[in-house]
Amino acid sequence: METNLTPEQSQALGSIGEQPLTVVDPATKRKYVLVAADEFAKLETVAAIRTGLDQMEAGEGKELSHAFDDIRSQLKRRGL
Repeated sequence: METNLTPEQSQALGSIGEQPLTVVDPATKRKYVLVAADEFAKLETVAAIRTGLDQMEAGEGKELSHAFDDIRSQLKRRGL
């Protein structure tokens, strides 16, 4: 879902530069952080890497050769 910023939010974003903007839902008092989409994508990537490292440290990963075998099988099933 996508929505437009209010004029107040747009002005606030413009005044703080590249920093994230915290907004509060007045009905719930829940806080949200507005960040640029490209910055959010970077945060998602970092979170995925951290999750992978945590899984590896917990012994939940699989050997690289097995992972490649799985990828090859999936590609073959898709006809690639």
